[in-house]
Amino acid sequence: MLEKTEQFVSVPVPAEYVTRVMALVAALSTGDETPVTVKEPEPAVAAADANDVGKVRELLPGVPWSVDDLARLASASLFTTRTVAHMLDVLAETPGRWHTTTDLVDRLGIVRSNLKGVLSALTRHVRKHYRRSNWPLTTEWGPNLGDHPAEMHYRLDDEAAAARWREARARGGGTS
Repeated sequence: MLEKTEQFVSVPVPAEYVTRVMALVAALSTGDETPVTVKEPEPAVAAADANDVGKVRELLPGVPWSVDDLARLASASLFTTRTVAHMLDVLAETPGRWHTTTDLVDRLGIVRSNLKGVLSALTRHVRKHYRRSNWPLTTEWGPNLGDHPAEMHYRLDDEAAAARWREARARGGGTS
């Protein structure tokens, strides 16, 4: 894992490869020697401008996460899915409570840039493997919540969502 004191250098990367490079760096920084393979999205999704969230949502709708889908996510062995599973474990402890990025970075024991890379990779993973545009958790920018810090906040909306996650874990979807 990268220490918070590691030095970074700027490397010019074509814009269309930024998220792939971020996923690779996230995997490498954890000592994960598994080769990172990022496949191209289907043509219709690839044709949508990455910044055109409305177009992507039109092509890939938001679909509720079933226990089966969550168990599949939890049992995947990618660095991204393992990290998201641990993140969901934290969120399931206090459903409905917003957790800041800072809180999650501390709880997960990773650096902020790794979490950013993981969540970027999660978007691609969810689109490709689950054919949906929504994550299994809710996000919101802190100031939109009122008196919250200016950083992203994450939560499982309610006890029902947390119960689905715990059931997915109990079915053998990894360990919490």
